Amino acid sequence: MTPAHGCGAGKRLRRNPLSAQAKPGRPSGVDKKQKFSERARGRTRGDWPCVHRLRLVGLKGHGRLEYRLRSAWKRSNNPISSKMASARFARKKKAIDGRERPPRFRAMKILAVSGSARRNSTNSAMLRAVSDAAPNGVEVLVFDGIAQLPVFSPDFEGKNRPAPVRAFANLVAHSDGIVIASPEYVRSIPGGLKNAIDWLVSGEELIRKPIALMHGSHRGDDMLASLRTVLSTVSERFSTEIFLRFPLMKMEPDDVRHFIDAPENRAKAQAYLRSFADFCLAEGETACARHGQPPLK
Repeated sequence: MTPAHGCGAGKRLRRNPLSAQAKPGRPSGVDKKQKFSERARGRTRGDWPCVHRLRLVGLKGHGRLEYRLRSAWKRSNNPISSKMASARFARKKKAIDGRERPPRFRAMKILAVSGSARRNSTNSAMLRAVSDAAPNGVEVLVFDGIAQLPVFSPDFEGKNRPAPVRAFANLVAHSDGIVIASPEYVRSIPGGLKNAIDWLVSGEELIRKPIALMHGSHRGDDMLASLRTVLSTVSERFSTEIFLRFPLMKMEPDDVRHFIDAPENRAKAQAYLRSFADFCLAEGETACARHGQPPLK
């Protein structure tokens, strides 16, 4: 019997013609592993337009990567699967009890302004130490650049504001509250601090901005009284009740830091910041709502 009449030969004759033909979308004469390797490198895209993008996933092994690619292709071209995925995403946004999940929270941003232009200022050192002792959920940024602001002039208000003034006003606008600590000069407000406030009077940065005071001396009541009068005039939300005072007069910055780091004083600073944060949240509108940011915690 010739090999052509053998059963094994007949089966081979039925398969061999198909193996010699190239299937649609596949290169002839290329084995499966080489074909997939070329597709993964983006040479023969075939019917997987997402191969080149998803090969960056970095999965090892042709089987797992091919499964991910085929699944991604089916999802991207199946409107029913896309609709189901959107529905699943919408369900994940709700809490277990059926209510809407609360939005993400961010930290309270407090701008601490030092009214002193001195390099080794006691008030600036006090604000930095309090900033380091801030509790969770409160961020304190210290501004000690009062001396960099030019002298106020109505001719340079609005669009003509100098660059340092615009930068300072931007910090004020994007803060949720302001804490001011200032020395006393000749029983009154220092000229640099009053100059900074004058630059903001014509704008909208201070109108509803929560403001509170800190003080680093056992003296200075005349200055505090004048400053309270000015701040209650420029802001509707100046607090006369939230106040923190430390006896730091004539201390060096390192001594101030050690004083604030003491457990009892650190606890006072944290309680002060928490109280002021609650005051900032007491009345509906806050800086985050005005600028489209997530609510405060």
